Amino acid sequence: MKVFALAVLLAVMQASPPVPRKATDSSTGASQTIQSNASSDKTPSTKPKSAIKSQSTQNNEQSTDGQRTENAQQSVRITELPTVRVAPNKKDWMDYGLWAFNLLLALTGGLQIWLLWRTFGAIHRQADLMDGQLTEMAEARKIQTKILILQYRPKLVVRDMAISDFDTHELGKPAHARLKFSLVNAGGTPAAIVQGTAQIVCAEVPKGQKTTYRDGETLILANDTLQPGQYQPFDGVVTTGIVNDIQWANFHEGLQDDTFRMLFLFVRVFYLDDLDIPRRTMFSRSYDPKKRRFEAKEGDDDYTD
Repeated sequence: MKVFALAVLLAVMQASPPVPRKATDSSTGASQTIQSNASSDKTPSTKPKSAIKSQSTQNNEQSTDGQRTENAQQSVRITELPTVRVAPNKKDWMDYGLWAFNLLLALTGGLQIWLLWRTFGAIHRQADLMDGQLTEMAEARKIQTKILILQYRPKLVVRDMAISDFDTHELGKPAHARLKFSLVNAGGTPAAIVQGTAQIVCAEVPKGQKTTYRDGETLILANDTLQPGQYQPFDGVVTTGIVNDIQWANFHEGLQDDTFRMLFLFVRVFYLDDLDIPRRTMFSRSYDPKKRRFEAKEGDDDYTD
């Protein structure tokens, strides 16, 4: 469209006729002025000569106005637009080379996108493999931890048992005594105590009759977490479950009659290991009045779970 408009403009410029210049009037007027000056030098100025000059000037002005009127009245008419033909440029090897270069760039860009996609896929697969390896390592670590905990499990034992200060002289009253012992973690991992009790039980076995048991006060042990080698001491006054009389006073002196009498200490502890596996430990000891202490006699087995 721009080429067509440019062609029309060139055609209009070529068809327009040349416009006469005003230099002709100036030269004519100048020549007339020179002639007038020459004649004035030869002849003195008279009034008829002025009249001639005035008439000549009027004629020149009329001639100039006529030429201007003729130039103003002329117009250009275009009856038919010229035919414009745009010849297509002939393509040479540079044009085809440019097309080939652009095609090569497009192929290179596509190849780069494909390679990036492959790289991202490989990275994603590698990340999945690493996640799987980390999960397997965590599971293996858990298994190893379980094996270590099971192999070096916590083990609670009772040590330094002692009982003293029996109030045997207060006849007819419930018997009391002072009990001491220590609860020790002899294992390789921590033990979290969730419940623990200690109790003294007395037994009377009349000759030819059934055994009678009387329970003393149940003591509650403190809930605590014992590290390997750590111990928890206990020291307090407890009831023995009996009423003081002459027979029990003789028992503490090491004397026995037809009724066989005994004192037992029972300790029960429930705890958890690091795997939250519930475990328990039970201890039983018999009191020897001659040695004035609790001892583990033959057949008095401790129970550990």
